[in-house]
Amino acid sequence: QSAPAAEWMKRQAEVSRVKLLQNVSAPGAARGSVVASPSKANPDYFYHWVRDAGLVMEVVVNLYRASRTKEEKAYYFQTLVDFIRFSRKNQLTKTLAGLGAPKFHADGSAFNGPWGRPQNDGPALRAIALIKLARVWLAEGQEKLVRELLYDSKGDSQTVLKVDLEFVSHNWQVACFDLWEEIKGDHFYTRLAQRRALIE
Repeated sequence: QSAPAAEWMKRQAEVSRVKLLQNVSAPGAARGSVVASPSKANPDYFYHWVRDAGLVMEVVVNLYRASRTKEEKAYYFQTLVDFIRFSRKNQLTKTLAGLGAPKFHADGSAFNGPWGRPQNDGPALRAIALIKLARVWLAEGQEKLVRELLYDSKGDSQTVLKVDLEFVSHNWQVACFDLWEEIKGDHFYTRLAQRRALIE
C-alpha cells in the first residue's frame, strides 16, 4: 500500500467513526437509537432501522474492544448499554410485524405506515453484534452483566439476545422482505445472517 493511500485510509477511518457515532443517540432521538440519517425530509430517513443498527453496533463493539483510554471505553460501554435497553424496548413495542418490524420512529415508537414487512434479518444482525459484545464482556469477567443485559438461559428469561435468537430459530423459514425492502420471499442474505446468528 502506498504511503498516500495508507494516510488517506487512516484519515478516512476517523472521519467515518465520527460520522457513524453522530447518528447514535442523535439529537431528537432516543438514547440507544441509531438513525439512518439526520435528514427528516426529501428523504425522511430519521428512523431507527433494526438492520442498520445491528451493523453499526457491531462496529461500536469493535471500537469498545480497541479502546485505549478509560474515558473512551466508558463512552462506548454506555453507548452499547443504551442500545441494549433501546433494543429491548423495541422488542416489547407492539408493531405490525412483531420482531420482524424493519424500523421504528427515532423515539422508539412503532412505525405503522406502509412498508415492506417483515424483514427478519434485523433480529439476527442485532444478535450477531450483541453476541460479539457478550464474548468481550465475558473475557473481561463481566458474566453478571451478560446475564442481566444480554443473555440468560433460564426458561422464562426475556433478555434481548434470548428473545432475538428464539425469534430467528422459530422464523428462519418465513418469507420476508429483502434488505432492499422490495421483494417478499426467501433471500440468501437474510438466511446467511440468520444462520450466522444461530451458529454464533
